[in-house]
This record gives sequence, C-alpha cells and structure tokens, in this order.
Amino acid sequence: MPLLDRLESRFGRFAIPGLVQIVAGLKLLTFAIFVMQSAEARDRYLDFLSLDGPRILSGQVWRLVTYLFIPTTLNVLFAVLSAMMLMWLGRGLEQAWGAFRLNLFVRDRLHMAKVMKKRTQFKEASPTAAPFFHQCSLCQKTEVDDPSLYFRINDAGDEICSECRKST
Repeated sequence: MPLLDRLESRFGRFAIPGLVQIVAGLKLLTFAIFVMQSAEARDRYLDFLSLDGPRILSGQVWRLVTYLFIPTTLNVLFAVLSAMMLMWLGRGLEQAWGAFRLNLFVRDRLHMAKVMKKRTQFKEASPTAAPFFHQCSLCQKTEVDDPSLYFRINDAGDEICSECRKST
C-alpha cells in the first residue's frame, strides 16, 4: 500500500473539500476590500495580511494563511479571470485526485512559496554591488586593491587605510 493511500486512510477525514474554491473566493473578497480603500488604508491592510515571522511568533497566527489573499494587481479583469481559473483548476484536480491529495498538494505548494520568498529576501539582502568590505575615505583604496592594507576608523567615523594613516 503506497504512502499516500495510507495517509489518506488515516487522515482523510481532515481534508477540506473545495479548498481551492474557498481560497479563490477569499482572494476575490480581499481584492474587493482592497480596491475600495484609500492608498493609506491599503498599506495598513496589506501590513495586516502579510507574512511576517516575528509577528507570527508573537501570536498573530492568521498571517500563516492570509498572505495568500493579498492581491497581486489592482486590475479587476485580471483578478476575476485569475480567480475563475483557480476555481476551474481546483475543481478539476479535486475530481481527479480527491480532496485529501489536493489538500496535501496545496499545503506543499504553500510551504514551497514560503521557502522561495525567504530565499529571494536573502538574495536581495546579500551585498552584490561592492565586492569589497573596506574602503579608505582618503585614497579610496580597498582590501581588494591591496591585500596587505589594514583599516581603522578614526574619531570622525571615517575608515582610513594603513598607508594614509602613516602619512597623517
């Protein structure tokens, strides 16, 4: 008996039938609320729904689900068409796979989305513009230019290399 069949026989009663249709409906509802608000209220509403680790750990567990409903665009036609497509695909997959397997698939995709979001945040935060760590404020030399240099910070807060420090 394959693993999925054993899991379904044991936990199948916890499957949510029509999960994808529920998500699509809530996505449309959130879009409607989002469109009716002012720009300032949209920012607060977006902050309320966003996936934020420290806030989740402090007890705001709804953020584990509500980030799914954040609209990707303010175009009404695109929002309606994407919700209809999501409902159509969800209904077809549920008929083909069953509610339990579709719920398992959706849960896995959500987990992957969270992982990919963290990965892109990490890549955006990593320094890519400058391949050096230190730069002298007087001669503009870096440790890449001369590996024998060492750098100090003076009282004014400027970083100065060992050569410029000797000359001053």
